[in-house]
Amino acid sequence: MISSLSFTIGLRILMRMLYPHRTALCKGQSYGVRGNLDTMIINGKKMAEGIKAELAREVALFEEPPVLGIVQVGDDPVVSRYVGVKKRFGEAIGVGVIHEQLSASASTEEVVATIERLSFSAQGEPRKVLDELGPRGGHRGLIVQLPLPPTLDANTILDSISLEHDVDVLSESACDNFADGTSIVAPPVVAAIAEIFNLHHVELQGRRVAVIGYGRLVGKPVSVWLRHEGALVDIFTKTDDLTDALHDQDIIISGTGVPGLIAPNMVREGVVLVDVGTSDAEGKLKGDIDATCAPKATLYTPVPGGVGPLTVAMLFKNLITLATKQ
Repeated sequence: MISSLSFTIGLRILMRMLYPHRTALCKGQSYGVRGNLDTMIINGKKMAEGIKAELAREVALFEEPPVLGIVQVGDDPVVSRYVGVKKRFGEAIGVGVIHEQLSASASTEEVVATIERLSFSAQGEPRKVLDELGPRGGHRGLIVQLPLPPTLDANTILDSISLEHDVDVLSESACDNFADGTSIVAPPVVAAIAEIFNLHHVELQGRRVAVIGYGRLVGKPVSVWLRHEGALVDIFTKTDDLTDALHDQDIIISGTGVPGLIAPNMVREGVVLVDVGTSDAEGKLKGDIDATCAPKATLYTPVPGGVGPLTVAMLFKNLITLATKQ
């Protein structure tokens, strides 16, 4: 059995190797603007553009560029929007993108079968299969665009993605490897937040951090990472009474998808606010943290344009990392 200390050391080394402080990108550039009371408002889109240029150079070195397979179930416009963002990013860096869209009535077995079909390497496949799957390429990464319809078994579907294809780090095996420090990639949202914190020198050791929401995409992996970095983590749900619970927190990271869940009276001056929650309110993307909280913060990630674009960039960074290791 690996000790807790070994977990901590392993994960810290992993994060330092995969997502080092980007001094070259920082030099002469700013990835945020100063708001009222000296708040650093993060420009995640600008950060993602810098990483996109790096990734395009890396992809150009492949004899067979990597391919990302995206499985979508249903035609929810918000989900389709997320898929579109990823398709455009992949095409911009020279990665092949295969988009398989199933009907909302698809069964768990049908989704798993689609994942298995997409998992084959393009090399050596029959021409018919290549024509069905799309662009020829090298290593394949796979994602299932969440959320899935409630009729499906999300765990079974995500666990059907093998480690070498799991660029989202969502299967149970991939999550376990990340937690014990043996994974060569990190969940994209963790990598995105780590990138922001590294660039702006946000210390985690000994800091009180509130994580609101404990889902598979945000809360669980972020909590694992924070604890391994030495943070004192408090986990809350969207149904908890947060009125007084957050006043003593140094950092608040929220990913519930409840618009305006956190109001200015809930947070203290000097807090770091990271908004990873997205919801469609009246046709516009809204975050968990009300924008009027920003003046009380030293650092604030808005929605849209904060963590989201950077998470997409880190997804493709994972694809290239896995392709390089194969």
